[in-house]
Amino acid sequence: PADPARWWASPGAWADEYSTLMPFVCGRILQAKLGGLVITGQNGNQFPAHELNYLALEYFGWHPERTYEQFQHDRLEPCYGGAERAGVFLKLLRDTVKTPVGIEAGRLQAQQTSEQKDLDMRQRARWVNLTAELARRKKLAETPAKQIGTSSKKVETP
Repeated sequence: PADPARWWASPGAWADEYSTLMPFVCGRILQAKLGGLVITGQNGNQFPAHELNYLALEYFGWHPERTYEQFQHDRLEPCYGGAERAGVFLKLLRDTVKTPVGIEAGRLQAQQTSEQKDLDMRQRARWVNLTAELARRKKLAETPAKQIGTSSKKVETP
């Protein structure tokens, strides 16, 4: 993960969000006069981190000179239902809390937001997807880590 505290992104940073790196990466691509960048291994917009990565790549691919704050204003506010909601969405998505109770509080906040009547269909879907992601994290937090090499089977040597 971009941040080791993002315990839920493992293994291999599969579920990590790295949109804040895109202004730098796309700026370097422009400096190097390269034609673009391809992200692989992301599963689509049902995963909030993956969609955010794609949104950032698209935005900074076209506008490498812009700031992350401009990206939030231009792209994320319309996606998540306004400036305040965009900030809450990012906070919940990036939250590194490890306790099931703490994760559940965030999940409930995302769920309540998803039910607000002024959201359009796409905004609502993004909040529903965040709710599902937080439920996934809660389940991970509730599952005790498997200990490697502690099998109860005995192996007989000849």
